[in-house]
Amino acid sequence: MTVGQTLYRPIRRAVFYAKFDGWSVAVFAMLTTVCSLTSPPALILGIGMGVVAWVELREANRLAVGDERSPRRLAINQGALASLLIGYALWQLTHSADSTEMESIRSQLSGDPAAMKLVSTMSELIPRLVYGTLIIVAILMQGGTALYYLSRRKAIDAYLRGTPAWVRALPSP
Repeated sequence: MTVGQTLYRPIRRAVFYAKFDGWSVAVFAMLTTVCSLTSPPALILGIGMGVVAWVELREANRLAVGDERSPRRLAINQGALASLLIGYALWQLTHSADSTEMESIRSQLSGDPAAMKLVSTMSELIPRLVYGTLIIVAILMQGGTALYYLSRRKAIDAYLRGTPAWVRALPSP
């Protein structure tokens, strides 16, 4: 293995990860958008995720050719994704179950106070668990991925310093 190949290895891994992440976000963006045609907050989330996926894939290609600005842009993109997910979760937490839904449930339970208390408790607890978990996962995953991308800056610098320009210009195998 040549010196250039050795120096490029951490960059190649980051490119693979960025492309995988970009396509994964793109798939979830499409699903979110299609399933959210009646929910403006979810539609905004789906469109935002689509933009994040596009940036991720574009920057993966730039990273592949040794663009020194790509790690920072990829990190910022992960911050944008985390912001979208956290914003959506906070929106969902602050806009609890619709009162018409609760009236429908009350009428079906025929006024059973014990069952209504259980339903009321669960209708508060479940969204808190789901969206609270989403916030924590967004912070940990997107934050960790952003730090990973930022750590690739040293690898790019080493690759650019240690590999002649004519070698970098050759097509990848």
